[in-house]
Amino acid sequence: MYSKKEIILFIGGSGFIGSHLINKFKQNYNVINVSLGSKIKNIKNIKLDLSKNFDIKKINKIKPDYIFFLLSLNHTDSEKNLKNSLNVNFHSLCSILQDKKILMNLKTFIYFSTAQVYGNKQMILSEDEKTSPKNVYGLTHLLCEKYLKYIYNKNKKNIIIYRVANSYGAPILERKNSWDSVINDFVKNAHHANEIIIKSHGLFKRNFIYIDDLVRIVDRTFRSFKGYKILNVGSFESISIKNVANIVKRIADFRLKKNVKIKILSKNYSKNNFSFIYKSKYKLSAKFKDYSYGIKKLFDYLDRK
Repeated sequence: MYSKKEIILFIGGSGFIGSHLINKFKQNYNVINVSLGSKIKNIKNIKLDLSKNFDIKKINKIKPDYIFFLLSLNHTDSEKNLKNSLNVNFHSLCSILQDKKILMNLKTFIYFSTAQVYGNKQMILSEDEKTSPKNVYGLTHLLCEKYLKYIYNKNKKNIIIYRVANSYGAPILERKNSWDSVINDFVKNAHHANEIIIKSHGLFKRNFIYIDDLVRIVDRTFRSFKGYKILNVGSFESISIKNVANIVKRIADFRLKKNVKIKILSKNYSKNNFSFIYKSKYKLSAKFKDYSYGIKKLFDYLDRK
């Protein structure tokens, strides 16, 4: 018997994470992407600026089964102008969810938040840790989480929030900021300029998740979780920035037959505790790729360009 494909509506799906998710889901779902960014092949693309006054009729007739909301300024741009950040990161979410027709057939609303809602905490053992954002980027994402809790209480629509650690990997769509993340930046500079620049002392640990691992976790969970759920999504271990640079250098030296230089721009630090733990209370049963695997894939991508 013919089975109609479920509809996934992506809001802001032309970014790094969104384009990888669309690439995964477009075979088995009817995927529609609303974005000002580049069009994605083999799906329906709607060009719309949700941060300004827009005609909701352009999307409220879609009646999606799932909405993936990824629209947000990046960390740097979020800090430049609070009003603009609230407009893009928060008010656009509210505009979508205030329309009853969009919610009519909705099974689950999926929101991509950030580990930065926790602020500067170095030990995050579960999603129950107290949030305390220290920047506009974290603040606006936390506002969205709170608003989504209100929507859940009011409409009882399933809400899943992924608080994502630092993701990395080769982009599907090349954008200006495709190489801004730490690991991507290290690999590109090693490949193109024969050097890696660490802008801090490099001793603090961070949690990074390879994009394929993130997509796999989302694919396994977004249909199964019910109610209002928040998931911390990171890799199996945290690693210092300096150790990341050393892994990139080792792989680059072997592949490029060169001696890649590591430059550390700051050697001043006051704290003695450089650890960072990022865990979830949910058993996600994910087998994470090690850092070497993801970094080699990045070099493969650059070699093909």
